[in-house]
Amino acid sequence: VSSVYLLNEATKAAFEAIVRLPRNLCDIPTVPMTDETASDSTVIWHVLQAAARTWRGKGEVHIPNYPLDRKLFWGAYALRNDTPLLLPVLEQFTQESSGEGKSAIDLGCGNGPVTTHLLEKRWSVIAVDNSRLALSILSAKNQKAIAEKKLSIVEADITTYTPQEPADLVVASDSLPYTDPSQFRATLTKIHDRFVKRGGFFIGTLFCSTHDLRLMNILKEMGAWMLWDKRMVRPLVTSAGFEMKTDKYVTQDGSKEEAVAIQFIAQKT
Repeated sequence: VSSVYLLNEATKAAFEAIVRLPRNLCDIPTVPMTDETASDSTVIWHVLQAAARTWRGKGEVHIPNYPLDRKLFWGAYALRNDTPLLLPVLEQFTQESSGEGKSAIDLGCGNGPVTTHLLEKRWSVIAVDNSRLALSILSAKNQKAIAEKKLSIVEADITTYTPQEPADLVVASDSLPYTDPSQFRATLTKIHDRFVKRGGFFIGTLFCSTHDLRLMNILKEMGAWMLWDKRMVRPLVTSAGFEMKTDKYVTQDGSKEEAVAIQFIAQKT
């Protein structure tokens, strides 16, 4: 998961020494995970409700060497981690589709690796994030695009932001799992209804539980939540009205045995 890989080893080790949390009961499936149960909307919404009860995204962030305030945390994160990491599915998509004359919205843009990539591919971009520092870093790197009105920057939470008009492409790279799980159903539906043009695309990431408790606890402290099973991603996205085109399982070690994140491309038909 790119949002964790960018934390340095000293920070990871310090966090692990301070916080040794067991696996939460909300992370353990209460029903056997099969193709049928993982696609059952009742089970999926139960998982989101359970995640909402233990979600840490509204409180302070307790990660060594970072600010406690959540907005300041993400600003410091953007300042210290300037390595551009892109979703492979996004790179695949932009290689196969020209951005000339098209619009994109980058939700949870951070310091802008996705935005910068899209600008290079000739997309016009609206970059949205609630961290002013992260947006200032993005702005400083893309002054020409701003002057040419190819880039607009919006300071807002992605669960409350609504664009003036829909875009050809919406990207939520490692940002959806940090939104309030109690609002996720409404957020996903709003992205479909208000953010994406008919025929347009939605590219994003969702996280799944893993047996790597160190990784899960860091993600949770950063404000993430997880699904029980990677097979839940497809029905979750399609329930909002999208047609799933591609999903790619990602693990820490590159194997396909246990997915940590699922990257997807979906289309509004």
